Amino acid sequence: MQKIDLSLPFVFFRKPGEQCIYYWKSSTMAQELSADMLFAISGKCWVTAPFSFNVSENLLVFRVSEEHVLQPDDLAVFSLNASEFKGAQSYPYADTSRSDFESWVRDAVDEIQAGRFQKTALSKVRNAELSADFDWMRWLEKATQTFPNALVFFVHIPGRFTWAGATPELFLAADPGALRSVSLAGTLHPDSSAEWSDKELNEQQLVTHYIAEVFEKAGFSNVQVSGPDTLEIGRLRHLKSEFKVGLDVVNLADRLSMLVKELHPTPAVGGLPKKQGLDFLMSKETHQRHFYSGFLGPYQHVESFQWYVNLRSMLVSSNHALLYAGAGITAGSNPEQEWLETENKLRMNLDLLK
Repeated sequence: MQKIDLSLPFVFFRKPGEQCIYYWKSSTMAQELSADMLFAISGKCWVTAPFSFNVSENLLVFRVSEEHVLQPDDLAVFSLNASEFKGAQSYPYADTSRSDFESWVRDAVDEIQAGRFQKTALSKVRNAELSADFDWMRWLEKATQTFPNALVFFVHIPGRFTWAGATPELFLAADPGALRSVSLAGTLHPDSSAEWSDKELNEQQLVTHYIAEVFEKAGFSNVQVSGPDTLEIGRLRHLKSEFKVGLDVVNLADRLSMLVKELHPTPAVGGLPKKQGLDFLMSKETHQRHFYSGFLGPYQHVESFQWYVNLRSMLVSSNHALLYAGAGITAGSNPEQEWLETENKLRMNLDLLK
């Protein structure tokens, strides 16, 4: 069995719709960058951004010095037990209670109906204790099988964090000649016979309209918007709209930097208007999000990167995982239904930790 060196940064990740798993390692420690410097970097890197750009939590970037492309069966030779994360950063947050979460939702609906903002997003946390011999590589194997339409990742930056997750939501990607993003909102259980309600359709429209405006504001005109369509991730369904625009603009790096700062965090994980929605959620949540609902992913150069919102994820520490889940709140939100939605999201990873 091949052990993994925890003294230097590394990431395992599998892109949505692909079979191969990338294993990137660095020979140097991660570098902190401000959002303004993001597109000044060169060379293959892994980028992890916090929920909120501020002086205490900047972007973390590590350069790739060694890379491997694995097939799913290749993971069997790796081992990474939960007990190996001694001294890893952990956050002392208690599980979010149902009464607290539903109270936050009621307060949010009251504020929205009073016209103070249109949308916010509330998150909660759940602690999971793991046996010393729990193997995170077996979690990775199961996650890649269970979530074929998600970015599945396990990223470790010594002295800072270890995050694992399976996120369905693209934040921003640059591929040959095109810039892409998505708006993802609304949640239904696949076994449910329910159709999309006005609440989910309105939530999706708010996010979609905002993202289209931000593209235009950053100087990317003629944005193509398609959808919404239904995307199935594990046991859940979501509404998804896609954005696509050309990269043939002047001062591309500057425009991308402006776009990232305006876009992040999107209304799907923050609020609308941004300041009011964010102020509300930060006044209610009894935990810090840190890198949850930030973004992360590979970067090659200014016209080639793929970043996803850090969702359906957890912070890893010794024999322990702190799981995060959230829900978008609008005028039509029901506190009990929002609690159940976040429970379904947590269950997706809890089932894989058994």
